[in-house]
Amino acid sequence: MGVSIKYHGRFGNHLFQYICARLFSEKYNIKLITQFTSDIVHILPNPDGIVVDGDAKVIRDNDNVLDKDWPIGRYVFDGYFQNSNWYYDAKDKIYNFVEAKEVQQINKDDVVMHIRTGDYSKLGWVIHPSWYTRIIESLKYNKLYLVTDSVKDDYLMHFRKYKPIIISKNANDDFNFIRSFDRIICSNSSFCWWAVFFSKATKVYTFKRWVPYRVNKHINLPNIPNAQVLDGSFYHEIPPKTCTPPIQLICATPPIQLISRPASTVMRGPNARSGMVCQSTRFKKNSMPPGFYINLENRKGRRDSIEHELNNIGIVAERVKAEQDNKESHIKALTLAEKRGFKKVFVFEDDAYFLDDVKPALLQSITDVEKLDWHLLFLYYSSWGNLLKKWQVKPHTQDITEYISRISGTKMSHAYIANLNKITDIVRALREWRGRHGVDAAYSIAPWLFKYCTTKNLVLQFSCYSDISHFFKKRPAH
Repeated sequence: MGVSIKYHGRFGNHLFQYICARLFSEKYNIKLITQFTSDIVHILPNPDGIVVDGDAKVIRDNDNVLDKDWPIGRYVFDGYFQNSNWYYDAKDKIYNFVEAKEVQQINKDDVVMHIRTGDYSKLGWVIHPSWYTRIIESLKYNKLYLVTDSVKDDYLMHFRKYKPIIISKNANDDFNFIRSFDRIICSNSSFCWWAVFFSKATKVYTFKRWVPYRVNKHINLPNIPNAQVLDGSFYHEIPPKTCTPPIQLICATPPIQLISRPASTVMRGPNARSGMVCQSTRFKKNSMPPGFYINLENRKGRRDSIEHELNNIGIVAERVKAEQDNKESHIKALTLAEKRGFKKVFVFEDDAYFLDDVKPALLQSITDVEKLDWHLLFLYYSSWGNLLKKWQVKPHTQDITEYISRISGTKMSHAYIANLNKITDIVRALREWRGRHGVDAAYSIAPWLFKYCTTKNLVLQFSCYSDISHFFKKRPAH
């Protein structure tokens, strides 16, 4: 026995798992037991190596397998092993045992982009179309080709005005078609990643976040040579406008004409950068306090997301440029609100998002807290993110009304309302805390602050969900 592989996913994932295990087995001259077969690429037979007996050690993603030394032994590879550096550093070795079909001619006049929906729609991994359109509009080209395995998906309607030619034949043909281009817009798909790897493209565009949660530090796919890594949003984060057809298709079956549907109406608030339309009378004027959201200059995807969230709930909010010390960002928002003469103000960090149908509870919470002596009202009862939507955990709280509770423990600072009649006390808490990036701690330890939270989660946080997701349950493979 020697090195074996427990495969997960489909072709792209399998290729990562196999190539990683093969590089490992060849490095230590240990026999690779598991084979890999594919109609897309040709794999030369596994080389001979040492046959090792004894118990097998399982190697997973967090073991940093190719960057440290391992003793001779039996190993089982059980993970995804998606680190761009490993494979580009060993590109010549990989080309010696993985043979891709020879590309006869490189297309330098046109652009190809890959889109994956299908199973990604269920996982919430579909890239927002604005990420693609931002790239398309920055390029000069003759024709735009769009490769996908979901030709009937309404998502494709968002690209109608670019008159793309859709390629959707079979995995082998689609893979080699992508490889034949000099400029590739790469989706967050391992299938497309490998097409780029085995191409001669000089310009590649990759999606920075790749998946909508934090991954192991050894998983890194966007950063590849010749790539421009661009941030953006996921489709589920900002519902965009729908579009109308048709688009030219090149398929294995007769061409399909995509059927149009009426454009839906979504909202546009004071920051109309996302290009969405709305009925401005949907919410009564001044039904909510004004607000500020904190956002880094290079976080356009998050800016789009938080603006949509606030517009949709009816909160008029301004952007505050984030400072290196997060406490200063919050102080800036609070002092600016005081200068504007506000009585109370929403403060949001840009990774916050509202749950469905929370506006009545939000308005009642504001009404209830106004009857009390208060400094801060946090818009959630748990800082544990999405995982606790179903589990009504309320740490360190005491119910005051049906809608609000008194807090005696730590709360995260991604969404709250501040009573500006008490701004001196609030800013004092932030100023006196000496730790960096310590807004949560500053608010928590200040004994003079009267803090409340809503008795139900109204606003959650994308990054908080990411931090603890691995503790509670295994995330789906990407």
